[in-house]
Amino acid sequence: MTCADCGQPCEGRRCRACQRADRAAEEYAAETDGGARVDAEQNADVIQGRLGWESGDISEADPSNLRPHPKNTEIYGDTDDVDDLDATFKESVAEKGVLEPLVITNGKEIISGHRRWLAARDAGLTSVPVRYSEFDSDLAEREALIEFNRQREKTPGQIVNEFEEMLAVERERGKRRKSEGGEVGGKGGGNVSTSLDTGKARDKAAEKVNADVSGRTLEKGKTVKDKAESDDEPEEVREAAREAWDGLQSGEESFNSAYENVRDAERELESDENGSDIDQFVSQETDEWSSPRELVEPLDEAIGGFDLDPCSGAENSPFAAEVYTEDDDGLEQTWFGDVWVNPPYSAMKQWTQKAVKESNREAVSSILYLCKGDSSTDWWQDAIQEANLVGTVGHRLKFGDGENSAPFASHVLVFGEVDSSVVAELSENGHVLQPVDLGEKDE
Repeated sequence: MTCADCGQPCEGRRCRACQRADRAAEEYAAETDGGARVDAEQNADVIQGRLGWESGDISEADPSNLRPHPKNTEIYGDTDDVDDLDATFKESVAEKGVLEPLVITNGKEIISGHRRWLAARDAGLTSVPVRYSEFDSDLAEREALIEFNRQREKTPGQIVNEFEEMLAVERERGKRRKSEGGEVGGKGGGNVSTSLDTGKARDKAAEKVNADVSGRTLEKGKTVKDKAESDDEPEEVREAAREAWDGLQSGEESFNSAYENVRDAERELESDENGSDIDQFVSQETDEWSSPRELVEPLDEAIGGFDLDPCSGAENSPFAAEVYTEDDDGLEQTWFGDVWVNPPYSAMKQWTQKAVKESNREAVSSILYLCKGDSSTDWWQDAIQEANLVGTVGHRLKFGDGENSAPFASHVLVFGEVDSSVVAELSENGHVLQPVDLGEKDE
C-alpha cells in the first residue's frame, strides 16, 4: 500500500512522515494565532538564504536551559505567562511533545519558538528539538527574529515595534557600508546619507515587516510612539500621544487615526500659543542659552572633539577645547578646526554671515551651526546657499535650564566636509539633506 500524499510504501492510507508533517504544520499554525498552514521548514530555508543563516542539525535541549531573545519582549510584548497560550495548543504539546524544532542561537536564546518553549516548560518536558543557528551578523539575527514572526497576527503597535527595529537594522547597515567611505559632505558629491537614503531605509524596513501598508504610514505610527515616550514634548501632546499609542498597542486605533489625534493636539497647542513663546524666547534678560547636550555630545564624540565654540558662556562645562565668551566677542575672532556654533538668536544675521565667511578659511575644517529651521528668513536662505549639508532635528530641543522645549524646529547646518560618522549621528536626530546639482538650465 502506498501513501496517498507522497507515494511511498506505508501500512495505511498516509505514511507516518506525512502525518508528522501535518502535525508540525498544525503546531506552527496554532503558535501563529491561527495563521495559514505553512511549511515551516520551507519558511526556514527562505530565511536561511536571505539572512546568511547557517543552520545546524536538529538536536535536543532542556527547555530550562533556554531563554527568550531579549528583543522578543521588546517587540511583541510576550511574557513568560503560560496563561497567555491557547489551551488547545498547550494540550497538544503536553500530549505529543514539540514537533517543530526551536531555532536558537549558540547562546541558547530563542529566535523562533517562544510559545513552544513556554508550553514545553508548562508540560514538564525535559527535552525539545532545537536547531542551533549562526548568523552573518547581529543585524541578521535581529532581522531573523522578525522574519520568523511573519505569519503571526499582530496589533498595529507590534507592527510599529517591528518597523522601528528593522529601521534601526537598515540604518546600521548603511552606517557600516559607509564606514570605509572616508570624508563626506562636499557639495555635489560624496558618499553621504541624504533624505533619499532615509526613505530607502524606511521602505526596506516596511517591506521586510510585511505589514501591507507603506513606509510612510508606518512612520506615522513610529512618530506616535516617539512622542508618547519623549520627555521633550509638551504635556498636552505627550498625553494625546500616549493615548494614541495605547490604542495602537491594543488594536483599537489605526496608524492614520492615531497620528491625526496627536497632530490635532499639536495644532491646538500651537493655536493657543499663537507665537508668543517665540517672542518670549528671544527677549529674555540673557541671550545666551546653553547647547542641548542630547544633541551636541554625540556630535562632539563623532567629530573627535570640537576645537572651538565661538559663542560659549552659558555652558556650565564647555565641551569644546577652546571657547569664546561674550566678552571675547566671537564675531571679531578668527575661527579654526572643527567648530560648534549655537548663536544668540537675536543676532542670527551677523552670526550666519560670520559662519559662512569663516567656513571658507583654510584653518577651518568644518562648522556645525545650530539654528532655527526658519526658511522664511533672509539669513537662512543665505546660509543654505553655502551649507554642504542640512541636518533637520525631528523633535523640539530644550535649551539651557528651561523646563519646556523650544517652540520652533531646529536645523544643524554643516559648512565644510565632515566624516560619515558625523552624518550618521545627524541622521539619528532627523533627516540629512544634501544640495543637488541640477546642472545648467537650457536658456
